[in-house]
Amino acid sequence: MSLRTTASIILMIASWAVILLAIYKISTDREVGLNEVIAISSLWMTYFTTMTWRGEEGAQQDEELDPNTTAQSYKLSYFLLTIFILVAMAVDMLMHRTTNILLLALLGFSMIILPMVEFIYARKEKGRK
Repeated sequence: MSLRTTASIILMIASWAVILLAIYKISTDREVGLNEVIAISSLWMTYFTTMTWRGEEGAQQDEELDPNTTAQSYKLSYFLLTIFILVAMAVDMLMHRTTNILLLALLGFSMIILPMVEFIYARKEKGRK
């Protein structure tokens, strides 16, 4: 078993341990805080990075991913994040019957950030020509 395979197994076990801790906290009416969310997200992020650069089965670390693949991944991630924020806003609105101003601002920023960045890069490329 390679080092990367071992690392990915350890990362999954650790992430499931933190997830189970969060579930235990919820079931005992204790607050799940920022630490658990950051820990779970960091472990999953590291796991997927490890799986991407895995060696024989994945891309080699000395190789670069195709720029088109990277751009498509970024765009899909952006749209999924915007949808998740919209769903979170809808759920929050149904639960509390009010609009959370921070979620509303985050949704607004998420909707304008991609067109704004594309505009800046298009102007930058136009200036180079």
